Amino acid sequence: MLGWELLEVKKDSHERKIAVFKNVDTGATIEKDFNAACINPPSKPHSFVVEAGLTNETGGIDVNKYTLQHKKHDNIFAFGDAVGFDTTRTHSGAMAQNPIVKNNVLRYLEGKEINGIYDGYTFMPFLLGHSYASNF
Repeated sequence: MLGWELLEVKKDSHERKIAVFKNVDTGATIEKDFNAACINPPSKPHSFVVEAGLTNETGGIDVNKYTLQHKKHDNIFAFGDAVGFDTTRTHSGAMAQNPIVKNNVLRYLEGKEINGIYDGYTFMPFLLGHSYASNF
């Protein structure tokens, strides 16, 4: 339901859960029954991170998308939902970034050149029904 804002969750006369969505572009609303939902709420960076000058125009921490090291402050690294580059915000993406950050932080602390490179791996399953799934 990309582009739709969740307005309300209610139950109908048969106790089925109903989600009410609004299209962020047109303002149209729809109701959709469901059993389970994965909802990505709107988010924004913490003000202290922005005020410290660590974010970019997207609100994410301004890191190199390969080394995950901050572009201006060598002693700052970020991964997962905090990064300020285009990637899916998934658990598997953060797990793939974790060893890169670990390697690069340890090498940085030892005064060595950082050499860990994040290859952009991410994965997101889509459960489409009781017996159907896809992914990206």
